Amino acid sequence: MSKLADYQSKTPEFQKLPEGVQKVRLVSYKETDSFHNYDGSLKNELPEWANPCEQLAITVVSTSGKGGLTHRLNMEGYVKFSELTTEEVKCGKFTDVNGYACAKNKSGKLVRIVDEGKTKTCENILDQAFAAIGMEEGSGVADLDTAIADKKEFDILVVNEPYEGADQLRITRFKKAAASVAEKVDIE
Repeated sequence: MSKLADYQSKTPEFQKLPEGVQKVRLVSYKETDSFHNYDGSLKNELPEWANPCEQLAITVVSTSGKGGLTHRLNMEGYVKFSELTTEEVKCGKFTDVNGYACAKNKSGKLVRIVDEGKTKTCENILDQAFAAIGMEEGSGVADLDTAIADKKEFDILVVNEPYEGADQLRITRFKKAAASVAEKVDIE
């Protein structure tokens, strides 16, 4: 009997990048939203609001074999209920759903309220990622294919931000890879 004849597949292990500054390269990306899993299936548990957040899911791997990480970049930011004024709370238009300020849309569905300032921050984070990868200003998502093919290296900062009692490793900073510095050698 051979190993292959008796082999039964199992869930693959994906070694996550450790915390700290990591030199990585992009290996994949996918346009998705907060209501869907990475494989495109609908999440089992959805929030009460009807408007998912558009996201760019990226997967990076260490250039030194330390593992990889998939991270979602949000394309919008939302108003927190705690940020509403006293008058806004008293008017009764807004509902607190998991800390977000939600209101009913024309169809009667609860939606999170988009915050323009936080949305601008989300776009800035995406711009920082593109710049770190070495993409020129004016590049679009499809240009990430070239960055993948060219195996462009960049640095990220990985931190642990626990969520609902479990560790959650996240990227909190993108930066261009530090350039190699040639050492000066005296030749006699």
